[in-house]
Amino acid sequence: MKYRLYNGIYCDILLFFQTYVLDVIRKQIPRFVKLTDEKLAKEYECPFTLSVLYRPITVRGSNPKNTYSAPNIDEKTRKSKIDPLSGMPLGKDWRIVDYELDKQIAVAMATIPLTNGSKKIYFCRCL
Repeated sequence: MKYRLYNGIYCDILLFFQTYVLDVIRKQIPRFVKLTDEKLAKEYECPFTLSVLYRPITVRGSNPKNTYSAPNIDEKTRKSKIDPLSGMPLGKDWRIVDYELDKQIAVAMATIPLTNGSKKIYFCRCL
């Protein structure tokens, strides 16, 4: 059976008493994006790349809250399960996909600095 998810995307789902979870994620924009609001830019900044968080992942139980971009934290925790900022060992279910933070980032105003020094203003929804 085919179901339409969003914007013409179809997927096959078998209905034999099984539960499926589908995460539809947006692609990362291949250019540098800068949030126009300085306060939000610091709040939504990845500590590794110093750019806007992409698919934010929060470490469960971290105080203060440590949030990273998914591709970066995946690479850092591939071999050692240690929080890179605090140095604390990561528990079994340490990874929290922060959908609420991702939604907040998606509606923030951003600019794309161009090589000639000018800027184009976009909404981060296009990220």
